[in-house]
Amino acid sequence: MPFRSYLEGARCRRARDIPVPPDGMIPSDDAMNPILEATVQATEEAIINAMLGAKTMTGYEDHKAFALPHDRLRNVLQKYRR
Repeated sequence: MPFRSYLEGARCRRARDIPVPPDGMIPSDDAMNPILEATVQATEEAIINAMLGAKTMTGYEDHKAFALPHDRLRNVLQKYRR
């Protein structure tokens, strides 16, 4: 579950058929959408990896930060189709 990019990459629209604008012009929305979508997916993957990689820690004055249970996180992600 932590490494989703292999699966998600197949869903990204490819930009190879979109013409490249001349120098100095702003790229069209159609040219930017695949880049922005890939950015969102990479960010989501990084957040999920951080949540799954976290360990239970004890800090100042014995305060505890608990690791997330992987099975519960997986269920929540599946519930919201992530």
